[in-house]
Amino acid sequence: MLKKHSNAKHSQDGFTLIELAVVLVIVGILAGSFITTLGSRIDVTRRAETIDEMDVIKQALYGYAMSNNFVHLPCPDCRNAACIKDVINNFANDGIEDRFGLVCDVDVANAIAGELPIGNLPWQTLGLGASDSWANRYSYWVSNSVTVNTRSFMLSQPPPPVPPWNTVWNTAQINTRVGAVLNALSTNAAVVIMSHGKNGYGANNIQNVANSAVPVANLDEAENMDDDLTFISRAQTDAGVAAAVGEFDDILVWISEYELKAKMVEAGRLPP
Repeated sequence: MLKKHSNAKHSQDGFTLIELAVVLVIVGILAGSFITTLGSRIDVTRRAETIDEMDVIKQALYGYAMSNNFVHLPCPDCRNAACIKDVINNFANDGIEDRFGLVCDVDVANAIAGELPIGNLPWQTLGLGASDSWANRYSYWVSNSVTVNTRSFMLSQPPPPVPPWNTVWNTAQINTRVGAVLNALSTNAAVVIMSHGKNGYGANNIQNVANSAVPVANLDEAENMDDDLTFISRAQTDAGVAAAVGEFDDILVWISEYELKAKMVEAGRLPP
């Protein structure tokens, strides 16, 4: 008996070129989405780690003030050699506070009333890590009312009798922004600690190299680096996002005059 032969075509195993192309496109989309999500998570993690470390810095500053014979806070670490006045003992970007007698080197270098420049956090003096999560130095501003190391600052006191340090409790103002409006968060900050965020504009990195300056368009980041007594702390504005005042990713922590005094009274270092 003769067998009938089937005319049906045998199906081919595997993918066609079109099917392979579709698969590759899908894989590419998924991979791109994963990489973007991973990058965002890394940024969020680094920001959270930096905020946690800045709280540690605050506690270290309290500890420094409490542990000295005279209650005071350290001076900033100068960012460049031009700031240094005591050229024998002081060096820029070494993490050690830079002072010239009663006052900080940054004050002497910019002896203009109402101008107390920002420097690096004296991380080595405080026994802390050298940088934030993006490998940039923390910036540090401190009132000249609390850095004199030959006597304890008091609850109410005149400043050291050295011009132009002749105003009582020279403090900074911290503002925040809501649209075009600036509102004050604090008008009596004695200490300001700042991470320059992911973009690092205006900071010195751990290789002691100055990063790119703050772009002119980033108005609020520029305000944080103009050596006056006003700082901005607000919600992050990512790079590439249209904003009237530009990108912003600075992270600020501050200690008010009264918070600092209260900590010292609580520790028994100042009279109530």
